[in-house]
Amino acid sequence: MASSDTRIESATLKRKLALEKMHEIEKNIEETETVRAERDKYWNDLISKETEKRNVVAVDLENYQQMLNCYWSLNFPRNKKFSYKVKKSLLYLWETF
Repeated sequence: MASSDTRIESATLKRKLALEKMHEIEKNIEETETVRAERDKYWNDLISKETEKRNVVAVDLENYQQMLNCYWSLNFPRNKKFSYKVKKSLLYLWETF
């Protein structure tokens, strides 16, 4: 009878230890999921900000190109003696912008 009581206590103790270990593992999984969610949010925010910046730069470049085309169409036909240096500087600005 003592032997069966010892086995029952041993099994109960093993079950208790297994439950504690399981709860510890579940806690670690939850912490990992929280960290992963925070990291994913950080990277998604960073990517969206970078995408927004690039879209703004693309719009700025398009507006600059339209302005430059308008300037060229207004000045070149009217002023045939337009300075070569001015033309070159406009091209340089266009290429470096």
